[in-house]
Amino acid sequence: GGSADLTEINVNPFGFRLADNPFSVTASVKTPVSDLDFTAEAKGVLNLGMIEKVYPLEDMKLNGTVNADITMASKLSYIEKEQYDRFNASGTVGLSSIKLALKDMPDVDIHKSLLTFTPKYLQLSETTANIGENDITVDSRLENYLGYALKGQTLKGTLNLRSNRFSLDDLVKKFLEMPTDTTALEIPENIDFLATVNMKKVLFDNMTFADVNGNLSVKNGKADMKNLSMNTMGGNVVMNGYYFAPAGRIPELNAGFRMTEISFSQAYKELDMVRRLAPLFEDLKGNFSGNLTMKTDLDDQMSPVINTMQAEGNLSTKDISLSDIKVLGQIAELIKRPDLTSKPVKDLSVAFTIKDGRVSTNPFNIKAGDYALTLFGSTGLDQTIDYAGKIKLPASASTISKLESVDFTIGGVFTSPKLSLDTKSMASQAVEAVKEIAIEKIGEKLGLDSAVVANKDSLKK
Repeated sequence: GGSADLTEINVNPFGFRLADNPFSVTASVKTPVSDLDFTAEAKGVLNLGMIEKVYPLEDMKLNGTVNADITMASKLSYIEKEQYDRFNASGTVGLSSIKLALKDMPDVDIHKSLLTFTPKYLQLSETTANIGENDITVDSRLENYLGYALKGQTLKGTLNLRSNRFSLDDLVKKFLEMPTDTTALEIPENIDFLATVNMKKVLFDNMTFADVNGNLSVKNGKADMKNLSMNTMGGNVVMNGYYFAPAGRIPELNAGFRMTEISFSQAYKELDMVRRLAPLFEDLKGNFSGNLTMKTDLDDQMSPVINTMQAEGNLSTKDISLSDIKVLGQIAELIKRPDLTSKPVKDLSVAFTIKDGRVSTNPFNIKAGDYALTLFGSTGLDQTIDYAGKIKLPASASTISKLESVDFTIGGVFTSPKLSLDTKSMASQAVEAVKEIAIEKIGEKLGLDSAVVANKDSLKK
């Protein structure tokens, strides 16, 4: 054993040339039995396009240039004792004009990149690349990379990501289509990462986001989004919250959204959640602002599982048209006031909750011209409607049997709402109206003054 430990292995400068580019390797190994002591150096230029001429690459095309200048020296005991500060690893690796083509994946073009490493950190800088039609510029720093790679310790780092166009459909959906035990995007608990994002255009699931910027913190299996701002659906959304997906658990999203001047129709067109829970948005003309806080499980396509969602929020609009709302047309027809549907709505505010697959609202008021409506109730994931309301008629509508208001309920489903009027209330109002007319006429015949006639309640008795 002792004699074996005296063995030394030396690789004298071993050099070769690929496409007229020199590359050399030097290495030595000492005390291989008691405590492996090794050093290695690599320096030179590699033309990756020459590799497939020496070793065929199946389902892969690779080209470009790697310029390396690397030195490593350590003892095995340093690694076993996690003394990574004594592990000497330093140097640079530069990439230029790298082209990587893989089967069923977007092509990767790395225009330039420089990786600098020391025993304490890896620094990625000057990196510009294209992934398919997506362009990215990246700067990153990773600390404790040796402890992470060798012992599974926590990897700490920062990332600055910039892009003019980035399609998550190209990347995330390819990942989700891969055959794995679970398609949820799991976040390792030994990652401590802070990312700053600035993207001019992001595409995902038929949606377009412009001027996306904010911070993303990844730690303990959780991704925290802080002031993530984006222009979308005709307005702006600012998101704060977290995505939590530890191994073996269903991923969940807990987040708050501040929305400004979002188009009703675009929200319906682009958000499956809106189409399922608030299809009324399709027929609303105008924009809304508001806030939403929600907690929900996510499916394997990273979409909310609606029946697990718990949420509350509010929305308001300064000006909205209800002309295409079916049930409002039914109300207008029943009360013989066709002008109701053409009245603009001003300063509408609605508070709502989402639970067990239903969107519920507390009573809220709608001012449409001279008409005043009050509504409350709920709509469901099963497309059912359960609403009640009251419409107060203007004085100009007094010809309708002197009715002051009409109570109603709305049932059925979104595609076929069922409107029912409270005929008992209407009949009661009609009787009261007849009494008032009779009292006025009696007063006129008896010559009673206006003050006596005005005291109708005492005369009714």
